[in-house]
Amino acid sequence: VGPVSESLYKAVDEAGVPESEASEWYMTNVVRHVSPRSSGGALPAAWVKNCEILLQQELRLTRPDYILCLGSEASKCLLGRGYGVESMKGRVLDYEFSTHGLGEEPQYHTARVMTAVHPAAVHHTPERYDELLGTVRQFYSLAHGQSVGFAEDDIEHHVVYKERELARLVDEALADPEGGVIAVDAEWH
Repeated sequence: VGPVSESLYKAVDEAGVPESEASEWYMTNVVRHVSPRSSGGALPAAWVKNCEILLQQELRLTRPDYILCLGSEASKCLLGRGYGVESMKGRVLDYEFSTHGLGEEPQYHTARVMTAVHPAAVHHTPERYDELLGTVRQFYSLAHGQSVGFAEDDIEHHVVYKERELARLVDEALADPEGGVIAVDAEWH
């Protein structure tokens, strides 16, 4: 809503998505209420958790084949803690969710998921617009059956939050001298 969404609509238009198709896209928020603070920033985890049931119900009813998460909070809500914007760049993951109601036989649906930088981030940092546009283009291609993302069958990703877990991974790597290349991306939060 408002100026924040302008970059999303501009990216959809520039990506070549016909207006008739874009008008059929279903868009929703992870959290349905406005933040009482004006500074923006990350949504409190409790708000996301409280609203997650509404998102799951919407998915059950709409059964999308493709989902574009806008921002890390949406991506982490669906895929889990280690799946923010940066870790999802260039990746497409399958997300399976239940479509059955209480007392019904279990049924599931799988959607292809990508993550884009949130339009609010683009609003505050206009240099990120090309990043949003690129992902919208990839998403549009994905929704039209094209192969998007890269396959990483021979790569293991680990998101490590505990020193003990890091030590275990280092010991595993050192114990296997034929193991290949190791890359580390460290961030402090």
